[in-house]
Amino acid sequence: MDDIKKPLKADTDIVSKPQNNQANSVSIMQKVRELFDEIKLSLLSGEAQRRFLSLFIFFIILFAMLVLSILGYCLFYFLYIPQIAHSLPVYFQYYNDIEQPIAEVDLSVNSWRHSGILTGGQYYNVLIELNVPDSQHNYDLGNFMINLKFKNALNETVAYSSRPCIVKYKSFVQKNIETIVKTVPLFFDVAQESQTIYLPLIESYIEDEEVSTTKAILTLSNKSLHLNSAKLNFEARFHGLRYYMYHWKLLTGVLLISVFMFFEIVVTFLLWRSAIRLLKDAVEKKIQ
Repeated sequence: MDDIKKPLKADTDIVSKPQNNQANSVSIMQKVRELFDEIKLSLLSGEAQRRFLSLFIFFIILFAMLVLSILGYCLFYFLYIPQIAHSLPVYFQYYNDIEQPIAEVDLSVNSWRHSGILTGGQYYNVLIELNVPDSQHNYDLGNFMINLKFKNALNETVAYSSRPCIVKYKSFVQKNIETIVKTVPLFFDVAQESQTIYLPLIESYIEDEEVSTTKAILTLSNKSLHLNSAKLNFEARFHGLRYYMYHWKLLTGVLLISVFMFFEIVVTFLLWRSAIRLLKDAVEKKIQ
Protein backbone atom coordinates (compact mmCIF):
# COMPACT_ATOMS: atom_id res chain seq x y z
CA MET A 1 0.00 0.00 0.00
CA ASP A 2 2.81 2.34 0.83
CA ASP A 3 4.35 1.73 -2.58
CA ILE A 4 1.11 2.78 -4.31
CA LYS A 5 0.70 6.07 -2.33
CA LYS A 6 4.13 7.50 -3.06
CA PRO A 7 3.64 8.00 -6.81
CA LEU A 8 0.32 9.73 -6.19
CA LYS A 9 2.02 12.32 -3.96
CA ALA A 10 4.65 13.00 -6.58
CA ASP A 11 1.95 13.57 -9.19
CA THR A 12 0.19 16.15 -7.03
CA ASP A 13 3.51 18.03 -6.56
CA ILE A 14 4.03 18.18 -10.32
CA VAL A 15 0.53 19.57 -10.86
CA SER A 16 0.89 22.21 -8.11
CA LYS A 17 4.18 23.69 -9.45
CA PRO A 18 2.70 25.14 -12.70
CA GLN A 19 -0.16 26.61 -10.71
CA ASN A 20 2.27 28.36 -8.33
CA ASN A 21 4.31 29.75 -11.25
CA GLN A 22 1.15 31.07 -12.89
CA ALA A 23 0.06 32.71 -9.68
CA ASN A 24 3.47 34.36 -9.26
CA SER A 25 3.41 35.74 -12.83
CA VAL A 26 -0.11 37.10 -12.29
CA SER A 27 0.98 38.87 -9.11
CA ILE A 28 4.03 40.41 -10.86
CA MET A 29 1.88 41.67 -13.72
CA GLN A 30 -0.58 43.13 -11.25
CA LYS A 31 2.22 44.97 -9.43
CA VAL A 32 3.55 46.34 -12.71
CA ARG A 33 0.07 47.57 -13.63
CA GLU A 34 -0.32 49.22 -10.26
CA LEU A 35 3.05 50.93 -10.70
CA PHE A 36 2.07 52.24 -14.15
CA ASP A 37 -1.26 53.44 -12.75
CA GLU A 38 0.54 55.37 -10.02
CA ILE A 39 2.92 56.95 -12.54
CA LYS A 40 0.00 57.86 -14.79
CA LEU A 41 -1.91 59.46 -11.92
CA SER A 42 1.15 61.44 -10.84
CA LEU A 43 1.78 62.66 -14.41
CA LEU A 44 -1.85 63.62 -14.96
CA SER A 45 -2.18 65.42 -11.66
CA GLY A 46 -2.58 69.19 -11.66
CA GLU A 47 0.68 69.84 -9.84
CA ALA A 48 2.71 67.74 -12.31
CA GLN A 49 1.10 69.47 -15.27
CA ARG A 50 1.96 72.85 -13.79
CA ARG A 51 5.58 71.76 -13.33
CA PHE A 52 5.84 70.48 -16.89
CA LEU A 53 4.28 73.67 -18.20
CA SER A 54 6.73 75.77 -16.17
CA LEU A 55 9.68 73.76 -17.48
CA PHE A 56 8.40 74.05 -21.03
CA ILE A 57 8.04 77.84 -20.75
CA PHE A 58 11.48 78.07 -19.12
CA PHE A 59 13.17 76.20 -21.98
CA ILE A 60 11.27 78.24 -24.58
CA ILE A 61 12.47 81.47 -22.97
CA LEU A 62 16.02 80.10 -22.69
CA PHE A 63 16.00 79.10 -26.36
CA ALA A 64 14.68 82.53 -27.36
CA MET A 65 17.47 84.16 -25.35
CA LEU A 66 20.05 81.97 -27.09
CA VAL A 67 18.70 82.90 -30.52
CA LEU A 68 18.69 86.60 -29.62
CA SER A 69 22.26 86.34 -28.30
CA ILE A 70 23.47 84.68 -31.52
CA LEU A 71 21.71 87.28 -33.67
CA GLY A 72 23.11 90.07 -31.49
CA TYR A 73 26.64 88.71 -31.82
CA CYS A 74 26.30 88.37 -35.60
CA LEU A 75 25.10 91.98 -35.84
CA PHE A 76 27.92 93.15 -33.57
CA TYR A 77 30.48 91.23 -35.68
CA PHE A 78 29.11 92.76 -38.88
CA LEU A 79 29.27 96.30 -37.49
CA TYR A 80 32.54 96.02 -35.56
CA ILE A 81 34.82 93.94 -37.82
CA PRO A 82 35.82 95.80 -41.00
CA GLN A 83 36.75 94.20 -44.29
CA ILE A 84 40.19 92.63 -43.97
CA ALA A 85 41.51 93.81 -47.35
CA HIS A 86 40.74 96.18 -50.21
CA SER A 87 42.22 96.06 -53.70
CA LEU A 88 41.51 99.00 -55.98
CA PRO A 89 42.63 99.42 -59.61
CA VAL A 90 45.00 102.28 -60.37
CA TYR A 91 44.94 103.93 -63.78
CA PHE A 92 47.97 106.14 -64.42
CA GLN A 93 47.38 108.90 -66.94
CA TYR A 94 50.08 109.20 -69.62
CA TYR A 95 50.15 112.43 -71.62
CA ASN A 96 52.83 114.01 -73.76
CA ASP A 97 52.92 117.16 -71.68
CA ILE A 98 53.08 115.31 -68.33
CA GLU A 99 56.47 114.28 -67.02
CA GLN A 100 55.09 112.27 -64.11
CA PRO A 101 52.06 110.01 -64.72
CA ILE A 102 49.41 110.54 -62.07
CA ALA A 103 46.44 108.46 -60.90
CA GLU A 104 43.57 109.28 -58.59
CA VAL A 105 41.80 106.51 -56.65
CA ASP A 106 38.39 107.15 -55.11
CA LEU A 107 38.17 105.81 -51.54
CA SER A 108 34.67 107.07 -50.79
CA VAL A 109 31.62 104.82 -50.76
CA ASN A 110 27.89 105.42 -50.57
CA SER A 111 27.14 103.40 -47.44
CA TRP A 112 25.17 103.95 -44.25
CA ARG A 113 28.08 102.47 -42.28
CA HIS A 114 30.98 104.57 -43.56
CA SER A 115 31.64 107.48 -45.90
CA GLY A 116 34.86 105.76 -47.04
CA ILE A 117 36.09 102.21 -47.55
CA LEU A 118 38.45 102.55 -44.57
CA THR A 119 37.16 102.10 -41.01
CA GLY A 120 37.83 104.82 -38.46
CA GLY A 121 40.38 103.92 -35.79
CA GLN A 122 41.62 100.93 -37.77
CA TYR A 123 45.28 100.35 -38.75
CA TYR A 124 46.13 99.57 -42.38
CA ASN A 125 49.20 98.58 -44.35
CA VAL A 126 49.14 100.27 -47.75
CA LEU A 127 51.04 98.85 -50.72
CA ILE A 128 51.01 99.16 -54.47
CA GLU A 129 51.03 96.22 -56.86
CA LEU A 130 52.66 96.81 -60.24
CA ASN A 131 52.58 94.37 -63.13
CA VAL A 132 55.36 95.32 -65.58
CA PRO A 133 56.73 93.63 -68.72
CA ASP A 134 60.02 91.73 -68.49
CA SER A 135 61.62 93.99 -71.07
CA GLN A 136 65.13 95.28 -71.44
CA HIS A 137 63.69 98.78 -71.48
CA ASN A 138 62.36 98.39 -67.93
CA TYR A 139 65.63 96.82 -66.77
CA ASP A 140 67.60 99.76 -68.13
CA LEU A 141 65.26 102.25 -66.50
CA GLY A 142 66.74 101.67 -63.06
CA ASN A 143 65.19 103.14 -59.95
CA PHE A 144 62.06 105.24 -60.05
CA MET A 145 59.91 106.78 -57.31
CA ILE A 146 56.26 106.20 -56.41
CA ASN A 147 54.52 108.92 -54.41
CA LEU A 148 51.29 108.45 -52.48
CA LYS A 149 49.12 111.16 -50.99
CA PHE A 150 45.88 110.70 -49.00
CA LYS A 151 43.17 113.38 -49.00
CA ASN A 152 40.21 113.52 -46.63
CA ALA A 153 36.67 114.81 -47.16
CA LEU A 154 37.89 118.36 -46.42
CA ASN A 155 40.51 118.02 -49.20
CA GLU A 156 43.29 118.06 -46.61
CA THR A 157 46.43 115.96 -46.98
CA VAL A 158 46.39 113.44 -44.13
CA ALA A 159 49.30 111.20 -45.20
CA TYR A 160 52.19 111.26 -47.64
CA SER A 161 54.73 108.65 -48.70
CA SER A 162 57.47 108.38 -51.31
CA ARG A 163 59.23 105.07 -51.93
CA PRO A 164 61.85 103.92 -54.47
CA CYS A 165 61.15 100.98 -56.73
CA ILE A 166 62.98 98.98 -59.39
CA VAL A 167 62.10 96.25 -61.87
CA LYS A 168 63.80 93.04 -60.78
CA TYR A 169 66.58 92.20 -63.21
CA LYS A 170 66.59 88.83 -64.96
CA SER A 171 69.63 87.55 -66.78
CA PHE A 172 69.54 86.33 -70.36
CA VAL A 173 69.80 82.69 -69.26
CA GLN A 174 67.07 82.98 -66.62
CA LYS A 175 64.73 84.75 -69.00
CA ASN A 176 65.21 82.14 -71.74
CA ILE A 177 64.61 79.26 -69.31
CA GLU A 178 61.38 80.88 -68.10
CA THR A 179 60.29 81.41 -71.69
CA ILE A 180 60.89 77.73 -72.52
CA VAL A 181 58.96 76.60 -69.43
CA LYS A 182 56.06 78.93 -70.28
CA THR A 183 56.00 78.10 -73.98
CA VAL A 184 52.57 76.46 -73.98
CA PRO A 185 50.87 79.01 -71.65
CA LEU A 186 52.39 81.84 -73.67
CA PHE A 187 51.16 80.29 -76.91
CA PHE A 188 47.59 80.12 -75.59
CA ASP A 189 47.87 83.62 -74.06
CA VAL A 190 47.39 82.23 -70.55
CA ALA A 191 50.67 83.63 -69.21
CA GLN A 192 52.66 86.78 -69.89
CA GLU A 193 56.31 87.67 -69.91
CA SER A 194 55.92 89.99 -66.96
CA GLN A 195 56.61 90.30 -63.25
CA THR A 196 54.62 91.68 -60.34
CA ILE A 197 56.19 94.15 -57.92
CA TYR A 198 54.74 94.61 -54.41
CA LEU A 199 55.95 97.86 -52.86
CA PRO A 200 54.89 98.85 -49.31
CA LEU A 201 54.05 102.54 -49.20
CA ILE A 202 52.67 103.12 -45.67
CA GLU A 203 52.79 100.85 -42.63
CA SER A 204 50.22 101.10 -39.82
CA TYR A 205 48.21 103.93 -41.33
CA ILE A 206 45.35 104.74 -38.94
CA GLU A 207 42.10 106.04 -40.35
CA ASP A 208 40.63 109.14 -38.72
CA GLU A 209 37.37 108.41 -36.90
CA GLU A 210 35.82 111.82 -37.58
CA VAL A 211 36.91 112.73 -41.12
CA SER A 212 37.38 109.78 -43.46
CA THR A 213 39.96 109.44 -46.21
CA THR A 214 38.22 109.83 -49.56
CA LYS A 215 41.00 110.06 -52.14
CA ALA A 216 44.42 108.57 -52.92
CA ILE A 217 46.73 110.31 -55.40
CA LEU A 218 49.65 108.31 -56.83
CA THR A 219 52.49 109.63 -58.96
CA LEU A 220 55.24 107.89 -60.94
CA SER A 221 58.51 109.78 -61.15
CA ASN A 222 59.31 108.47 -64.65
CA LYS A 223 56.78 108.09 -67.43
CA SER A 224 59.17 105.86 -69.39
CA LEU A 225 58.15 102.88 -67.25
CA HIS A 226 56.24 100.30 -69.27
CA LEU A 227 53.29 99.24 -67.14
CA ASN A 228 50.63 96.58 -67.68
CA SER A 229 48.44 97.25 -64.64
CA ALA A 230 48.54 98.61 -61.11
CA LYS A 231 46.53 98.12 -57.91
CA LEU A 232 46.41 99.90 -54.57
CA ASN A 233 45.99 97.39 -51.74
CA PHE A 234 44.90 97.98 -48.14
CA GLU A 235 45.49 95.27 -45.54
CA ALA A 236 43.82 95.73 -42.16
CA ARG A 237 45.88 95.07 -39.03
CA PHE A 238 43.58 94.06 -36.18
CA HIS A 239 44.37 94.79 -32.54
CA GLY A 240 42.61 94.04 -29.27
CA LEU A 241 39.10 92.60 -29.45
CA ARG A 242 39.00 92.77 -33.25
CA TYR A 243 42.08 90.55 -33.44
CA TYR A 244 40.48 87.82 -31.31
CA MET A 245 37.09 88.11 -32.99
CA TYR A 246 38.66 87.64 -36.43
CA HIS A 247 41.41 85.09 -35.74
CA TRP A 248 39.64 83.15 -32.92
CA LYS A 249 36.08 83.24 -34.21
CA LEU A 250 34.67 80.16 -32.43
CA LEU A 251 36.16 80.81 -28.99
CA THR A 252 35.34 84.52 -29.01
CA GLY A 253 31.85 83.82 -30.35
CA VAL A 254 31.05 81.36 -27.55
CA LEU A 255 32.37 83.75 -24.88
CA LEU A 256 30.54 86.82 -26.17
CA ILE A 257 27.29 84.92 -26.76
CA SER A 258 27.52 83.66 -23.16
CA VAL A 259 28.04 87.24 -21.95
CA PHE A 260 25.03 88.42 -23.97
CA MET A 261 22.91 85.60 -22.52
CA PHE A 262 24.02 86.44 -18.98
CA PHE A 263 22.91 90.05 -19.35
CA GLU A 264 19.64 88.94 -20.95
CA ILE A 265 18.94 86.62 -18.02
CA VAL A 266 19.73 89.37 -15.50
CA VAL A 267 17.51 91.89 -17.29
CA THR A 268 14.68 89.35 -17.66
CA PHE A 269 14.91 88.44 -13.98
CA LEU A 270 14.78 92.09 -12.92
CA LEU A 271 11.82 92.78 -15.19
CA TRP A 272 10.02 89.71 -13.85
CA ARG A 273 10.60 90.79 -10.24
CA SER A 274 9.36 94.29 -11.06
CA ALA A 275 6.24 92.90 -12.76
CA ILE A 276 5.47 90.64 -9.77
CA ARG A 277 5.92 93.56 -7.39
CA LEU A 278 3.60 95.77 -9.45
CA LEU A 279 0.96 93.03 -9.54
CA LYS A 280 1.15 92.57 -5.77
CA ASP A 281 0.80 96.32 -5.22
CA ALA A 282 -2.19 96.42 -7.54
CA VAL A 283 -3.88 93.51 -5.72
CA GLU A 284 -3.23 95.08 -2.31
CA LYS A 285 -4.74 98.39 -3.46
CA LYS A 286 -7.87 96.60 -4.70
CA ILE A 287 -8.22 94.75 -1.38
CA GLN A 288 -7.90 97.97 0.59
